[in-house]
Amino acid sequence: MIYSSKARWTDEEERLFAQLLIQCQNNFREVTKHLGTRTYGQVRSHFYNKRKEQRLIIQSISILQLLSFIHI
Repeated sequence: MIYSSKARWTDEEERLFAQLLIQCQNNFREVTKHLGTRTYGQVRSHFYNKRKEQRLIIQSISILQLLSFIHI
């Protein structure tokens, strides 16, 4: 199988990725083996990119909550 580092993750890959993270206890090699469509490096990078994205969302929500509290 040819792996493309530029290809977006499909909805099915995202769903399976999330399930496998739990099932494989964040063991990226096991996730890669079961996912079958991405390399180890892609799986690991995707995990850390998603984690960074979630942190930014949480920070944004916290800032908005703080701003709304200040204006009350």
